[in-house]
Amino acid sequence: MISLTEAGRRLRDPYWWLNRVHGPFTAMHRRFALPGFDAGKAPRIVFLIKLIGREDAADWDGVVARLRTTLESVDRQEGDGISVFLCGQDLPEGLKTRHELRFVPAPKGMNRIQGIDKQAKHRIGARAIVDQLDGPAYVVMLDADDVAHPGLCAFLRSDNNGRGYIVTDGYMWDVNRPLVTRLSADSSGMPFDEMCGSCAVIGVDLSRKRTAKRILCTLPLNHQVLAPHMAAMGQPLDAVPFPAMIYAVNHEDNVSSKFGRDGARGWLFADHGVRGPQAEAVLREFGVSAP
Repeated sequence: MISLTEAGRRLRDPYWWLNRVHGPFTAMHRRFALPGFDAGKAPRIVFLIKLIGREDAADWDGVVARLRTTLESVDRQEGDGISVFLCGQDLPEGLKTRHELRFVPAPKGMNRIQGIDKQAKHRIGARAIVDQLDGPAYVVMLDADDVAHPGLCAFLRSDNNGRGYIVTDGYMWDVNRPLVTRLSADSSGMPFDEMCGSCAVIGVDLSRKRTAKRILCTLPLNHQVLAPHMAAMGQPLDAVPFPAMIYAVNHEDNVSSKFGRDGARGWLFADHGVRGPQAEAVLREFGVSAP
């Protein structure tokens, strides 16, 4: 049972209401909006990262260190037209990136859902992307502690379906040691997108401002329903055909750990985890050094 305070926050959140009219909303979108963009056009690629505020962080120095690791994974992406939009209350000092980095300030005291302000930051960052950029784009949802495969952008450009992609195959990494487990239906029975929010790549034409905002700003908070939601919007996502992300866990500021929702991690590491040289080889493939 939720508290009256939490109930009030939900009632003030537009996504709480949107979930209750999901069918009519997606039907109207399919009827009047064009999905994605023309697959023949060369897209820009935008990584949208939401950063926890300094006041909310249990270990701000650790937050900044993990953000640097995340940004380094973007720096390893090849090609032009790559941007990072970083939304948060505080911009860490001395951030350097090879690709374009834009900081989108978020206000303090934002509306939270179950104690988390990530969805509000997502909306602020998504609106900034649409307002500041134009043309076809893939918007990659990337948490501020996760790691993208260095070949992700090259794949998006070469395959370029114009609709978007879902990461169903990736790894979960215990950041305190060289311990990883493969997250996919075939390897562990747990698809990556069931566990981690860094799993969606959404195709939008940023020149069609209203449609782009409708698509990006109404993505569900629950990453487990992202793929069916986008299919209902008339824009089904294709699976990325290789392990494309690392989900970093077991640090103090991981959202699931912070709010006691560790779920299946324990048995996934116990039953399917690999350690030592095998884990280090996986991390090296992503450009990450083992702790």
